[in-house]
Amino acid sequence: MVPVLIVPLITEALRTLNFFLEGVPVAVRQAQALIWFRLWWPVVRATMKLGGTTEEQLKEIEDLTK
Repeated sequence: MVPVLIVPLITEALRTLNFFLEGVPVAVRQAQALIWFRLWWPVVRATMKLGGTTEEQLKEIEDLTK
């Protein structure tokens, strides 16, 4: 029963997020995404490496962001 109540809440939260994103130009969103990636990548990279991700896979992820 709880999931039935959560679905409308999640849907409304996503609609609100979309509303705010519609007013932001694509170039600005891309720049912000790149900033967040570079800020959090060292932590995520270390975690992924501990999880068994290879250097080639990590390099591929880094290349995709450029």
